[in-house]
Amino acid sequence: MKNTIKFLGIIAFVAVIGFGVVACSSGGGGDGGGGGGNGGTLKITNENTEAITKVKVENSDGVLGEYDVNITTGNTWTQSISFSETTASLFVTVSFGSNTKNKNFTLSKGGTQALKLDSNGQLDTP
Repeated sequence: MKNTIKFLGIIAFVAVIGFGVVACSSGGGGDGGGGGGNGGTLKITNENTEAITKVKVENSDGVLGEYDVNITTGNTWTQSISFSETTASLFVTVSFGSNTKNKNFTLSKGGTQALKLDSNGQLDTP
């Protein structure tokens, strides 16, 4: 009986420590708000007849976000992008149909970058 109580006490102790480690390391954070303190905002408008199905955002440190989307003709998608620099050099890849298009640009903290996929399948600033 004593051994069972000790065993249950050890399990409870390990569970409390494990919960504390997970709670402290998971951070939280969200998506950075509307281009506020943690980065900037990316807006993509689709003028192409094919829907945009994936958006990938990278910088020199790696992938900042990969999003499964459904941006149909005439619609705009807005996403907060978090980064630590004052300005970030970003690389965006947009997938639509069997095509992909890329765009490099610099985004300032708190700023907004608008991109447009035009009817000819070109990704550029509006």
